[in-house]
Amino acid sequence: SLNMFLRSRLLLVSSTGPVGRRDLERRFEESMQKFQQSVSALLFPPIAARPPRATSAFQYFQLSRQTATYPNAKTRLQGLTEEWTSLTPEEREPFERLAAKSKAQVTEKRERTKGRQTPYAAFVKAEFNNIRQPGQRVGEVSKALATKWAAMDAAEKSKYAA
Repeated sequence: SLNMFLRSRLLLVSSTGPVGRRDLERRFEESMQKFQQSVSALLFPPIAARPPRATSAFQYFQLSRQTATYPNAKTRLQGLTEEWTSLTPEEREPFERLAAKSKAQVTEKRERTKGRQTPYAAFVKAEFNNIRQPGQRVGEVSKALATKWAAMDAAEKSKYAA
């Protein structure tokens, strides 16, 4: 098992010099913590790494009803869902407006942070299917596109600049 492996590694380290039992156990615990942190970092990426999402109208409704008391989370969600479905379109309108604003902000932020496409990438995107013949490999198409791009003058290439 993993614990036995780590313990054996620590025993090898401890065989190089006098090490007390407490020191050995401390090293083992530190090794286990580092291992668990590395595994959890792989399995659960930090929230900042996830793409931003817009807040929905229902989420804004939930935030407005924070003071509503329910016995547990499940009944809270069920109760809020029932309240939400019973709202008229006029009552939902402020939440829908907030959700639309949130979506516009997230979309604008994504567009701002999105990498700019190079003129060559725009050329490839526009011409790939025009050049490709049935049964032709992607590598062959890429070579043909690169040759065509190299033969173009600056005026023709500027059409593909963003």
